[in-house]
Amino acid sequence: MLTHVFDRGTLVVSLDRPIGIGERAAAALATEHLIRTCRPGTVVVKLGAPAVSPAGVSLMLRTQRLCRHWGIPLAVACAALPAQPLGAADHDGSHPPVYATVAQAVRGLSGHRQRERAAVRL
Repeated sequence: MLTHVFDRGTLVVSLDRPIGIGERAAAALATEHLIRTCRPGTVVVKLGAPAVSPAGVSLMLRTQRLCRHWGIPLAVACAALPAQPLGAADHDGSHPPVYATVAQAVRGLSGHRQRERAAVRL
């Protein structure tokens, strides 16, 4: 159901097939376990086109809430959703930035971390 890669502090959780509401709870628990175990600096949720469903989006939103609670920046990679630049996210972080590819999401999050470090130094 889920696959993941953890590299250089970024956890990429991929959901490439549709899941049902019943599977969403198991996927959410698995994602939470990955985040607790890997302790990433950033998280990217990759949704394949078939996974863009109410349950898939619900999983992404639950992951976003979890990451926000722990202070972990999150982005979404999904070619099937309209992309938006990092700056387009609401000021309160109510929706994560969406990129077409994982590589773009990782670059966007990297830029976000650099801006945060610069702000801390000021």
